[in-house]
Amino acid sequence: MIAKKQKIKKSFFTPKNKRLVLVFLLLLPIIYLAETNLNLNQERKKLIEDLEQTKKTLADSIDKENRLNNLLSHISSSQALEKVAREDLNLQKPGEKILVVKNEDDMQKQGEGSSQKEETGFSFGNIIDWIKEKTGI
Repeated sequence: MIAKKQKIKKSFFTPKNKRLVLVFLLLLPIIYLAETNLNLNQERKKLIEDLEQTKKTLADSIDKENRLNNLLSHISSSQALEKVAREDLNLQKPGEKILVVKNEDDMQKQGEGSSQKEETGFSFGNIIDWIKEKTGI
């Protein structure tokens, strides 16, 4: 009997292929770590920008709060309350009398609404006219 020639099976893991597989297995984690590092750096830069923006907003808010506190302390003072009561609400202290001075423009507007002008009574316009008459100006 004649022996058959056996085919020699070549293994995939030859010394050359073993090196290629080893290099590939070592490069995969290195590539993954490098990509992850880049992503983390980009995210860190974004967070730093957000932090700076938040710090700026906080400083602006603190400044606004200080201005509002100063305004509140000024408004709640008795002088400011008295000023608002006198000017806006037309209030007066007991025993006080309010003197209203009208200028000539207001008097003319008032005169346009009515056909007669009031010549009697006290007004600064009458006094000025009287002085002009006496001095001849």
